[in-house]
Amino acid sequence: MAALGYELADLFAPEDDEPPISLRSQAPVNTDYEIRDGAGTLVALHRRLDARDGSKSFLWMDPAGRAGLGGVASSSLPLYGAELVATYDPARPILVTEGEKAADAVRASGAQAVATVCGAGAIPDATSLAVLAQRDVILAPDHDAAGHAHMAALAVRLEGLAATVRWLDPSGWPEKTDLADVLAPGRGARELHALVIAASHLAVEPAVWADLRARLGPPPSGSDGAAMGDKGDGREHDGGTSGPAEGVPGGTDLDEEEWIAAYGNGIELPADVRPEAFHGPIGAFAAAVGGVHTIASPLALLATGLAAFGALCGRGSWRTWNEAATYPGLFLLVVGATGEGKGLSLRVTRRWLEMLERYDPAMVVSDFTSGEGLIQKLVELEPDDIVGDTRALAWSEEFAAVLRAKGRDGSTLGQILRRAYDGDLLERNTVKVSGRVERPALSMVCHVTPEELRAEATTLDAASGFLNRFLLLPLRAAEVQRPAAASEELYTRLAQRLSEALAMARSHRAPVLTDPAARDLLERLDAWRQTSRRRPGLIGRMLERVAQNVGRLALAYALSRLEPGVLTPEVEASDVTAALALGELAERTVLALWGGTAPDAESARVLARVRAAGDAGISPRDLLKALYSNTNRWRGRELLARMLESGLLRKVPSGRGWRLLAGAQAGEATLWEAIFGSEGSPNVHGAVPRVPHDEPFVPHVPHPDGGFGSAAGGSPR
Repeated sequence: MAALGYELADLFAPEDDEPPISLRSQAPVNTDYEIRDGAGTLVALHRRLDARDGSKSFLWMDPAGRAGLGGVASSSLPLYGAELVATYDPARPILVTEGEKAADAVRASGAQAVATVCGAGAIPDATSLAVLAQRDVILAPDHDAAGHAHMAALAVRLEGLAATVRWLDPSGWPEKTDLADVLAPGRGARELHALVIAASHLAVEPAVWADLRARLGPPPSGSDGAAMGDKGDGREHDGGTSGPAEGVPGGTDLDEEEWIAAYGNGIELPADVRPEAFHGPIGAFAAAVGGVHTIASPLALLATGLAAFGALCGRGSWRTWNEAATYPGLFLLVVGATGEGKGLSLRVTRRWLEMLERYDPAMVVSDFTSGEGLIQKLVELEPDDIVGDTRALAWSEEFAAVLRAKGRDGSTLGQILRRAYDGDLLERNTVKVSGRVERPALSMVCHVTPEELRAEATTLDAASGFLNRFLLLPLRAAEVQRPAAASEELYTRLAQRLSEALAMARSHRAPVLTDPAARDLLERLDAWRQTSRRRPGLIGRMLERVAQNVGRLALAYALSRLEPGVLTPEVEASDVTAALALGELAERTVLALWGGTAPDAESARVLARVRAAGDAGISPRDLLKALYSNTNRWRGRELLARMLESGLLRKVPSGRGWRLLAGAQAGEATLWEAIFGSEGSPNVHGAVPRVPHDEPFVPHVPHPDGGFGSAAGGSPR
């Protein structure tokens, strides 16, 4: 040991119990960035080495992985992301960052970005910048002197080339930070909007501009020598004396919600729903109150109301699905951004729930992150005195935490929720929890952001039958400035109708019949299910139980319409049609989340190359050869496997091998057309266009509730 320079004490932890320093922990973290030209050809590899002490260093390699660039100057290399510019929306600005990591952070937030790769001490040449010709550019400097100087020089190079050039002000950031440090995961789109909305023309003294021009030479070929302050109106403006150019995408003409809708972290959820969904007393109430008396949308009130009512119905009435009893309890997963009024829909629903005789406030359970914890909450509830079931509405505004908890080693949460959905016995006997729930009647309403869901959900979650038990619905708060107070009559009338319906549903204690027209629709739905489950990857898995959930919804709609004296409740065609409207919305939500939308720049590059091959497709070998160097080909194989698993790509036989094609697209919804054809649903309600699900409206569909919906005062469209 002495020969190696160690003492015996070096083998043991210090007295303050700090662990000895591990050589492995000191190893830098390597990230390889691929630099490609506008055509997608690999030009170089840029390796970033992040040391554990916070320092960083870089290493250039050629496409074969050999150190160095072979005499090529880094300033003549393409911008990072240059191959994506052709796919970028010309109506939106492109942010230019210093370094690849910041550009990836911007793209992860849903915006368009490229990066300089030459470091702050050099400036990309005209050839490198040519991809930005006639594009609206926003420069995003690092917050240090070198970063400011780098972007100021770049601004001079871009004059006369880019359509507009603006400056993203980093003055409010900590020193020596960039966009990669500033943009928080899951909230990037909103934070980026606040920065871009304030972007202005660079304020630089004329003498400084003159010095930069003298050192950098004339503007690129084709420049008319206009000043940096040129807004495209033919007039000269002093650099930085004005705000964002009028009419420039991302400028002051876009408000925050428009920005989120446009960028939305790359995910554009459905914004409308078929009005057939607003059926029965709960549907009419949701259309009456949502967007008029609360910012909670009509769709959010409908979903929460149906789930709560389904839980209250319990196991007194049921339908048969695949030779097994299925109950009106619903598992709904509402997907939307933060700040969209998630809790308001429960607050409104609780107001009419409290008017029901059979309602117990303790039945709303929340904050469960373990199977044992959920069972404990259910054990504490009193079983119903008529049917003997345990009724509960589970509510979670942090479904991402539920997904993470389910994934922990030894977690039983996924298994418990699957059994609760099926109405099976729930039982745990541990040191902390000992109890059983023999007849669970559970509904769940959970909320998650689209970014969290895509980051946390796996194909295994769906394949195991956990995630696809939830019906996914989009959430967006209604646009209402001053919600008018709802009259008590709206709530009392709904509570009276549902009290009567609950009494009938709970005392029925027999299967609910299905009329012939409804049965025909459900048979068509099952045929659609057989087709949809064959869709590739996560999409097929997530759609596998949509049909089953539509059946549960139809049962909940039918039971909510029950009136005194009805001896044989039936599921009618109008109930199934209303449920299908929500089923179609769920299908569109699944496709928006996982159908053809690349979650990152690398996947986007692969999709672009596959789509460019057209219907003939491209072989995996040719794709990997075109996009990856020899040293990085293993990474490409892993990415292709993930994209095939998620459904972004699909493979078709070709000779003795396979060819790759793009997977399902966001617009390829098929459920409604499979049931009713392209003409809508003329046998039930007629072909009715969809309506925005976050705006009030008078339902187009007649309600079998004595005109309850007409008392809403909703705005006619």
